[in-house]
Amino acid sequence: MRAARFTSIDLALLAVAGVISGVIFTAAWTIYNVSEVLAGPVGARIISYGLWFMGAPLAASLLKKPLSAFLGEFLGALVETLIAPAGGITNVIYGFAQGLASELGYLVFKYRRWDILSGALAGALAGIPAVGLDARLFG
Repeated sequence: MRAARFTSIDLALLAVAGVISGVIFTAAWTIYNVSEVLAGPVGARIISYGLWFMGAPLAASLLKKPLSAFLGEFLGALVETLIAPAGGITNVIYGFAQGLASELGYLVFKYRRWDILSGALAGALAGIPAVGLDARLFG
């Protein structure tokens, strides 16, 4: 595995991916709240979860470097925390855990694949800590 070295352009792309993800994560709260009324809390999670898992694959697809998935998800969660009243600091906890899990989607391929398969795996793996944290924090 090669070390992650980020150029200034990489950092700019990472910042853009983080802001875009954070805005999408914030919008996901509206979808979640409407879905919760219509389908209950479990249905709302099923409908909206995928939106909260896209920060890592977005950043990794742009940068194709180790740690880019983690940083994209975490920065998105940080932006979401700064602009969204819902979730609060737990957004950062989720972003940290989901980012680490997403990073595994690329690590299993030794950071040699940056395609739809590794991106889908990264997004799916983000669901594991999300479900675990939901169960722990909200019963």
